[in-house]
Amino acid sequence: DSAGDLDNLVKLTTIKDKTREEYLAGILILQSDPKRFGALIADLRNDHARGIDGYPTTIARAYKCLLIFARLTQFQGQPKTKVLHIPHW
Repeated sequence: DSAGDLDNLVKLTTIKDKTREEYLAGILILQSDPKRFGALIADLRNDHARGIDGYPTTIARAYKCLLIFARLTQFQGQPKTKVLHIPHW
């Protein structure tokens, strides 16, 4: 029926939008400056390899994650991996 088709279309659109947002958030993190954010990227990759999905799921959260990391490292110097705890989004 047409109502079911419309529901499926809405669900598909929502899934596509969410997937796109998550993809772009990941790209924002992974394409950030490796000199400034290399430790953060390494932490996220290592966690992901261990089955912990800590990648931000929205562009806004990815940007906030970068800002927090930059602010913390501004005063502490470039950390080695696992020195800072960045909250999992």
